[in-house]
Amino acid sequence: MGMPVVMLSIAALCAAPAGATRPFVEDVRLGLDTLDYIDPEFYSEGNLMAFQDDRERLWVGELDPLTGLLRTASGQDFLLDSAIAEIPDSRNGPEWGMDDSGVDVYYTKSDSTALDQIWRAGFLPVRRAPVQLTHTRPASFGNFASYNRGVPTTGVAYAQIDSLYRWHVFIADEDSADTGWELSAYDIWQTGPRLVPGTRDWVYIATTADPQVTHLARFDWNTKQSRLLTDDPGYKRDVWAFPAPEYEGEISYVAQVDTHHLGIWRNLGSPDSMLTKVDSILLPVGSPHRYIYSLEPAFASTADSASYFAVLLNLRRDPRNPGDGAIWVLGLGWDPENRFALRVDSGAITGDTANRYEPEVYVGAEEVFVMYNNWRPGSNDLHRCRTGIALATTSLLEKGDSGSPGQSWAASIARGHITMDAVAGKVGRECHLLDAAGRKVANVRSGTIDLRALAPGVYFLVGAVPAEARVHSQAALKFVVTR
Repeated sequence: MGMPVVMLSIAALCAAPAGATRPFVEDVRLGLDTLDYIDPEFYSEGNLMAFQDDRERLWVGELDPLTGLLRTASGQDFLLDSAIAEIPDSRNGPEWGMDDSGVDVYYTKSDSTALDQIWRAGFLPVRRAPVQLTHTRPASFGNFASYNRGVPTTGVAYAQIDSLYRWHVFIADEDSADTGWELSAYDIWQTGPRLVPGTRDWVYIATTADPQVTHLARFDWNTKQSRLLTDDPGYKRDVWAFPAPEYEGEISYVAQVDTHHLGIWRNLGSPDSMLTKVDSILLPVGSPHRYIYSLEPAFASTADSASYFAVLLNLRRDPRNPGDGAIWVLGLGWDPENRFALRVDSGAITGDTANRYEPEVYVGAEEVFVMYNNWRPGSNDLHRCRTGIALATTSLLEKGDSGSPGQSWAASIARGHITMDAVAGKVGRECHLLDAAGRKVANVRSGTIDLRALAPGVYFLVGAVPAEARVHSQAALKFVVTR
């Protein structure tokens, strides 16, 4: 099947950001006409996409980090499980989770008694059979997972509905997922809680006595307690914590406010420990799409050291009848008077009305991409859009350099060769070379690894340990081979 491509000049839409590499936007439909790509999630460092199809099968597909396109026609590269919960039951599709043992996929599936539970399918550095994590009564659904290096296990979030039809949202450790801690005053009309980068804490939206006001709240993993972070007006949605280069990498917070702008909050040392709203990112002037939903930050180090956010802008405020959907990227940046704002979907030039929704950020090898779904009768399409937002990449392993490529799971850019002397302290003198999908490329015992013989992509050097010891003790180094 051919892939339709739409390119347009952005000169009339916005000023190109510092670091923008191409003066156009490109919207490409991915995959097969006959396949639904439901609620895809992207593991950028591994160039992988997890999704479920219309037959409720859980797949992982490989992505080309230079183009953002699928490596195969369908993206159905690895089947992880089948008969998983439909989205109306699970409320959320598969999610990636990370800890020191590797990268896994978390999802909702019925148990032997037909009650939904949270499950995990191991993927990197080795694939492992699906495991049921919760065994609760009532059912558990709405899976979310933490994404953290430096911790032994992954945190999971899930919801339950009690006998009085009251919702409860819990945070738990995956190794004891039945014992969770409830998030107080959780707003059930929100998306799931999100991890605070560099911590095991979670941030979410909490209700108040005023139905027109919600607040940011944070669950402390150490104390197992929640506290409010804000006391300002406005109905806030879709909160994320992110390291803001505009504030020297300080963990800041972003959320939609009253569906018409993005708010930015910082900890400025207020006596009452509340965050301070320091900025507002307004919607593009002249856009007919005035209602903002589905916020997602780009967790990327960009060439211009700025923060970017993918959002959905709807024509109408009614989520059941939103009208035309437009996918935009909005920037925080260093100059409030000249902020990046770019519509990245093909409707910007064609004017086509479509049920576009669920923007997702995929950070490639050189550029930030935005993916989105387009629902039409009988099909749930997947699209990839270019943004022109370039990454700040540093080659840590140039030809002839024998330095260490760095921390496990943290990708280094690699060219030339890697010497075993340089990495033996991390993975041992004997290791396996795996590709991004965990397939063995070679056994390595001594000398050097000639990277010139490898196709561009993500690879792992994994210490050769017995299979039964891999789950929580396997050393690994990750690197990206480029040309």
